Amino acid sequence: MKKIIIYPNILFLKDLWMILGRYRYEFAFWYFMRFLSSLNALIGPYALAKIIDFFTIYSRGSSLFTFYFWILIIFFASIIANIIRLISKFKLSDIAREAMKFTRLKAISTMLNYSLLEHEKEASGNKIQRINSGADGIKHFMGFLSENSTDIFTGIFGVAVVFASLNIKYSLLLFIYIIFYLYFEFYLNKKIAVKANIYQKYNEKVSGKVHELASNIRTVKFLGLDFILKKRVNTFENKLMELKRRMHITSMKKWLTIQTISTLFGTIFLVLVGFDIINGFITLGFLALFVTYVKKTQESLNAVSSSADGIIESKYAIFRIIPFLKERKLVSGNRNFPENWKKVSFDNVYFKYKDKYVLNGFSLDIKNGEKIGVVGSSGEGKTTFFKLLMNLYSPDSGTIKIDSETLSNISQDSLTNAITVVPQDIELFNISFKDNITISSRKKSAKILDKAIKDAQCNSIVKRLPKNVNTFIGENGVILSGGEKQRVGIARALYSDSKIILLDEATSNLDSETETEIQKSIEKLKDKTIITVAHRLSTLRYVDRIIVINKGKIVEEGSFTKLLNKKGSFYRLYKLQENRK
Repeated sequence: MKKIIIYPNILFLKDLWMILGRYRYEFAFWYFMRFLSSLNALIGPYALAKIIDFFTIYSRGSSLFTFYFWILIIFFASIIANIIRLISKFKLSDIAREAMKFTRLKAISTMLNYSLLEHEKEASGNKIQRINSGADGIKHFMGFLSENSTDIFTGIFGVAVVFASLNIKYSLLLFIYIIFYLYFEFYLNKKIAVKANIYQKYNEKVSGKVHELASNIRTVKFLGLDFILKKRVNTFENKLMELKRRMHITSMKKWLTIQTISTLFGTIFLVLVGFDIINGFITLGFLALFVTYVKKTQESLNAVSSSADGIIESKYAIFRIIPFLKERKLVSGNRNFPENWKKVSFDNVYFKYKDKYVLNGFSLDIKNGEKIGVVGSSGEGKTTFFKLLMNLYSPDSGTIKIDSETLSNISQDSLTNAITVVPQDIELFNISFKDNITISSRKKSAKILDKAIKDAQCNSIVKRLPKNVNTFIGENGVILSGGEKQRVGIARALYSDSKIILLDEATSNLDSETETEIQKSIEKLKDKTIITVAHRLSTLRYVDRIIVINKGKIVEEGSFTKLLNKKGSFYRLYKLQENRK
């Protein structure tokens, strides 16, 4: 059974202070001003009590100075309190919006800085839900602070202080009431907090699943999975509803407990007040004062109780986003990719995924301008080799260098400008066809764009699109086929004009004729270093050399003809593919 994590209130306040950033002292100032405006709730009843006592002893012809004095106190205190309340509410709301914006931007920025391994540990939908829920949690909690918290504080502790100065007996009774109320409130809130944390985690999981289904909608339609997936989503939602229901039941138990305490206190208070009036210990004015203050205290405690569930949900939503807001050690360094580099070196590199080594003492030198083919069975480490070269993974041991510069010292921005990868499954965005090609490049050139489209055999795609290159292609390029997506990915790589191009089975969905034409275009890139993991081994005839990976090591190396004549691992893979044809 997994351990349930409790988020301590002191840590929560510390994290909230961090989220406020440069606005924290401005927030503290306006929160204090909001608190001052809340004190009017104590001044008004006290002034009213004085007025009632004045009229109980007033006789016709007596001075009305006391009456006018307390009337003016009520009037000016209310005017000043309302002005302060309005300004502080506006300022606090403004700070809350800034904190929410900062949180969302910071979280997204941090998420983008995650290593690929970290991204692979959690679904994208989960992370997006965590960020959105966390930002909303900050909005709701800050709203509670600016709207209710100072009134609640004044209604509980402010009234207790005034009671203590007026009557020790009622002060003691009020103190006991507050202690019992808050004890059961916080004790039962811990149970709600545990359920809220479980609910938040499961809600993220559900959002992740829904996001996954939506992003693979074409596969869902092709396989006729609509009914199955609707049923699965329905199951998820039922579980969410059940978790919410359990939270609600615990909240109802809490409400019943604390309302019983309030009823008991109210009864005892009325009995004591009745006897004190009979015995002449308190005046009618102070009877009204005590009744008003007690009612204010009960309303404030009930506000704590009714707000608690929402506060707990907001608190744990913020808890789930905090890891995105912590300062992180960047994956990459700050050096630039060498302009006139000569060699990329993998020296005895080991890398394991979970408990299995994918690269096992991998060593390779890649010269500038060289064309290299990478061959191996599925799961032998070909894609991992590319990810290490892009610094998306860090080796467990061994070194990767560009000339004498360690790869990890090169900034990710400089590295992605120098190296472009075309994966087998191309990720496209819901923007125009043209923007999907030019998205990763800072330069914009219509001439280079036309050449990239032509060399990637994309002209036929452009002609059939209603607005040509300006056509929006839908989420993940939904209007394009798999082969068309791969051609867009190749066009993107050609347009980027990077020093190194990595093709990871980038033509696997293309027909032989289109693939051959694209290979001819790539062969003409004499100033580029091309590393290709090929779907069809016959297309590697043009490369300078081929490396064969087996169990994370290079077991063969040489030209296409040399490896065929050697009749080793490459020969067997080639013949196996030919026989399948």
